[in-house]
Amino acid sequence: MNRLKWLLPAICLLSISWMFTSLWQLHHTIEEFNSPMVFNMQFNVAVCTFLLSTFLCFKLFIGLFRKNSNISVLLWDVFYSATIGILTCLLVKSSLLYFLHSTNWSLKVWNLFEFVIYTFFIANCFFSIKKLILYQKTNRTIILWVIFELSVFASILTSFFLFKYNSLTFLLFTLPLTLLGSYLSFNVKWAAFLNFHQKLVALMLLIISFGILSGLFLDIYEQHIISRMALDAINNAFLMAISAFVLLNVSISILVLLFSLPTSSVFEQKFGEVMLFQKLHQSIQLGETEKEIHKALLESCCDSALATGGWLEMTDTNGRITSFENNGIDHIDAFNFKNLLRKNHIKITSEPQYIKDVRALSHLQKINTNRYKSLLLLPLLSGQHRLGTLVLLKDKVNAFDKEMVDMIITFMSQAAIAIQNSRLMGQALETERYREELKIAKQVQERLLPDVPHYSSDIEIAVLTGGATDVGGDYYDFYKDKAGDITVVLGDVSGHGTSAAFNMAQTKGIFQSLVQLNLDPIDFLRYMNTALSRCFEKSTFLTLLVIKINPTEKTLQIARAGHCLPLLYSNKQTEYIESKGTGLGVVRGKDYASFIECKVIP
Repeated sequence: MNRLKWLLPAICLLSISWMFTSLWQLHHTIEEFNSPMVFNMQFNVAVCTFLLSTFLCFKLFIGLFRKNSNISVLLWDVFYSATIGILTCLLVKSSLLYFLHSTNWSLKVWNLFEFVIYTFFIANCFFSIKKLILYQKTNRTIILWVIFELSVFASILTSFFLFKYNSLTFLLFTLPLTLLGSYLSFNVKWAAFLNFHQKLVALMLLIISFGILSGLFLDIYEQHIISRMALDAINNAFLMAISAFVLLNVSISILVLLFSLPTSSVFEQKFGEVMLFQKLHQSIQLGETEKEIHKALLESCCDSALATGGWLEMTDTNGRITSFENNGIDHIDAFNFKNLLRKNHIKITSEPQYIKDVRALSHLQKINTNRYKSLLLLPLLSGQHRLGTLVLLKDKVNAFDKEMVDMIITFMSQAAIAIQNSRLMGQALETERYREELKIAKQVQERLLPDVPHYSSDIEIAVLTGGATDVGGDYYDFYKDKAGDITVVLGDVSGHGTSAAFNMAQTKGIFQSLVQLNLDPIDFLRYMNTALSRCFEKSTFLTLLVIKINPTEKTLQIARAGHCLPLLYSNKQTEYIESKGTGLGVVRGKDYASFIECKVIP
């Protein structure tokens, strides 16, 4: 491909030199150069080589190497080639007339040079138009274009024959190409993708390019009429077919752009609304926060309605304002408008409310009626529940039409879905976080509870715990001192979840510290109450049952701090051991010992 990049331009330049050489030879071998030319194989081969290499060169550079298919770039490219071509023609023509005067030879050189410039220009236009036609391509369009392009290139062979443009044979070659080119020329879908400014620029470029192309074509036709040159572009079926196609396509493009200008603003507005709708939809897809969705909704509605100002306020189930977003209006003016609506008994319902002329209301002392003349009030609903209210203001009377209101309602419907999704997502995340906390708390609780020990054959300890869906503060522990006494505690920390597990960990630490002091149950609970009162919050407390077993004397010491009554089974009889006791952390003072008692069971 890189070799072709250099080979084709080289062949093109060589063929131009060949044409000039052949023209020079004809000029010196034929006495009556202005008389009808006889067929010359060398000259016609040079012309065919030039046409083929030129069009292949432009096909290669525009079709393959130029990846940018931007419409504006293509139109500017056509304009630049037209401008450079006409300026070059004027410069060369002036130079020839100045140096060679209006001689027979100078006219033929000018004829050949204009033919070369015209071919360059028409080739550039042809392949630029190809990109425009295939801008929104279908399989049918691609197939038709391939047939058209191959037929056009095949028509180069007609350069070997002497056909006049008004002969039947000439028409048989050019008419099918013209008809197929005419059909393709109506494929001007690219014009719909330009805004008003771009259409104006495109219209200007096409009109100028059309004028230059027509001027060159008329000059070539004039030379055909007044004299008979060795190189007559008018009788070249290949060039005439392409010229007809380019002129027709440019003409149709100009008409399409001209007639679409009045509707450009409407199209741009609708396109803008689609983009705003897409932006709002992205807010939903990206899972943005509720506040970001509020802001995106207000901006979308203000831009879509071309509103002077507006605000969006969100409310909870009790009607309290939870969020306020404003655009183009300050908080004070928004507050004054809310008072205005209240004083005029305009209530928010499930239906949109439209005030065509704000000046028709009463109590307008604090309202800038020059800036705000019409008002649209829309409730933001999710089912039957009102999430908030949107208010839009414009500086013209009766400025909101039905299509505009329908579009805004569509925005709000999507926003309501986004807000509900955001809230559901928040709830789901909160639930997941809570589950994770419970999982961690349960793991902590399991690690804090000791394994059941085996102290002796005379004492058997068994534990049965029931797991709940929630993590509580249930606690038990054991300790055997050096004297062989065994202390057993059963407790329950108030609360659930991670806080209960954390308080349980504190309880275990305090128990392990105090139990080593070999205290009696009353002193143990008293010190325990003092320590926990400093660690626990005021709303947190602990119920605890302390049982101290003396294997030597075979006695039990039982003290209860607000926990369930212990049940004693002895001699096939059961008995609740009743005693007074207040939970740890409930009474926070030195007199806590007076609220508990210890029972000794022999």
